[in-house]
Amino acid sequence: MEISLRKPGMIPRVEALLASFTLQQLKDYVLVDKALGVAEEMDGRYVSAYLDYHRFTTGILVRPLWKQCKDYVVGKVGQLVERVYVRRYFDPRLRDEISGEMFVRLREAFRQMILNKEWLDGETKRVAEDKLERMRLLVGYVDEIYNESRMEFTYGGLDLHEGVYLRLFGRKLLM
Repeated sequence: MEISLRKPGMIPRVEALLASFTLQQLKDYVLVDKALGVAEEMDGRYVSAYLDYHRFTTGILVRPLWKQCKDYVVGKVGQLVERVYVRRYFDPRLRDEISGEMFVRLREAFRQMILNKEWLDGETKRVAEDKLERMRLLVGYVDEIYNESRMEFTYGGLDLHEGVYLRLFGRKLLM
C-alpha cells in the first residue's frame, strides 16, 4: 500500500487508518509486504503463489521475473545474445548455401511475376524491380553481429560479470 502525505489533511486520515488496526496486524502487513517483495526471486512455488496473489488482489496479470529479465537483457544487449546463440546453433555456411539458393529463386520468381503483369505500366514495373533489388536475405540472424567494429562501438563499454544481478537483488531486500 502506498500513501501520499503531500495532500493536505492526509496525516490525520492516515493516523485514523493505522489506529483501526492492531499492532499485530500492522506487523503482519509489513512482513507479508517484504515477503511479497522478494517472492519473485524465490523458487517456482513462491513465484506462482505471488503471481496468483497479485492477480487476485489487483486484477493485474504480472509476468514472471525470469521473463521480465529475459526481455530486459534482450532489449539492452540483444545483438550480443543473438551472437552467442548463432555461434552455438547456426552454421553460417549452410545458411548462406541453402537460404541463398532459395532467395535467388524467389527473387527471380518475383521478377517474372512483375514482368508478366500486363496491367502494370513501365514505371511501376521499374519501381517494383528496384524494390526487388533492395530486398535483403534475413534468415537466422543479421550479418551485423559479426561486424567487430560495430559490436565494439555498441557494447565496448559494457561491463558484464557474475554477481551484478545478485548485488541489485541484495539492495532490493534491504529496501
